[in-house]
Amino acid sequence: MLYSALAQTYQKLEATTLKLEKATILSDFLQNSPPDELDKICYLALGRVYPGWSETELGIASLLMVKTLSKTYGIPAKKIEDEWKKTGDLGTVAESLTEKRNSHHSSKNI
Repeated sequence: MLYSALAQTYQKLEATTLKLEKATILSDFLQNSPPDELDKICYLALGRVYPGWSETELGIASLLMVKTLSKTYGIPAKKIEDEWKKTGDLGTVAESLTEKRNSHHSSKNI
């Protein structure tokens, strides 16, 4: 499975508030997924990486992620931390940085 296909499915799910439509989107994705990857896909769809009973952790500390974002986007870690405090979600900050970078790159192509 390509992670991009899963990300596109997440975007479709995010674009609707209708439960039946969400069920259809997820059902279509699962039907077109390799059977040996369904367990992983289901965990990701639930917002998990491992089953609930597992004590396994990814081991990625939040501050390490801040440093990674800082290096990736060339933005001071302090600025990322400040945005994180405002939004309360480091994933939202990362998404915002990606959107800004993509819009910057798109404007260069005009």
